[in-house]
Amino acid sequence: DNCETLGTNLEKEGRIPSTSAQHTVEDFVKQLERMSESHQLEMNEMQRSHQLEMEALRHELSLERDKKEKDKARKEVASQDKFLSQMRELEKKFNTDLKEKDDELQKVMQ
Repeated sequence: DNCETLGTNLEKEGRIPSTSAQHTVEDFVKQLERMSESHQLEMNEMQRSHQLEMEALRHELSLERDKKEKDKARKEVASQDKFLSQMRELEKKFNTDLKEKDDELQKVMQ
């Protein structure tokens, strides 16, 4: 409708002959349709690309979180192992000191 009105107005003004006006308007409308299609294809491609990037980033984030949790668990285990090792060393020292005191007591009692 707008195209016909535009063509009719241009015809009345005498600026464009009627067949040429209609042809020009039709070409313009076709060009707009092609541009619109092209734009829609580009938008679809951008959305697809964006979605792929977001999925990749989510996956990477998930892997990073898993790695941090595993590292934290390893550190906790290492810390527990270190604590147990220290406790064993203290126990050995205590037992050695206790044996020495017991031996001294035995000597004194004899």
